[in-house]
Amino acid sequence: PVPGLIFLAVVAVAWLALTHFRFGREVYAIGGNEQAARLAGIALGRVKVAVYALSGMLAALAGVLYAAQYRQGKPDAGAGLELDAIAAVVIGGASLAGGKGSVLGALAGVLIFGLLTNIFQLCNIDSNAQLVLKGAIIVAAVALQQGRLPKLRLPGGSK
Repeated sequence: PVPGLIFLAVVAVAWLALTHFRFGREVYAIGGNEQAARLAGIALGRVKVAVYALSGMLAALAGVLYAAQYRQGKPDAGAGLELDAIAAVVIGGASLAGGKGSVLGALAGVLIFGLLTNIFQLCNIDSNAQLVLKGAIIVAAVALQQGRLPKLRLPGGSK
């Protein structure tokens, strides 16, 4: 359970940093509109370097945890999981256009998408069909965020 506990600790620290500190507001501002953030006086270079450094540090932590758990290092261990990561955060409410989303939403997306992947495996769905279904989920989630899906009308509902 140690990797899971470390994951929850990282989620808690990230949530705290993004919701209660200036750094989090600056990250959201840059993601929402970089030009407006620059005009607001945010040091874009400093914040971007910090975000990329944190991303690299967390990737290194994940690699160390993987090597510790499986007692081996594999250079291609995460190959093909990019779609899962994107789908999880989109399902959690993050916008691909930037500036929207939350750590708790991403956590919910990861849990939901992990559950979906587990259901696909238990139902013995072909791996290629799983990729198509995951892609369709991403497209539907983005269309729903953009308001491009038609609204459902219930029979007998008000017009």
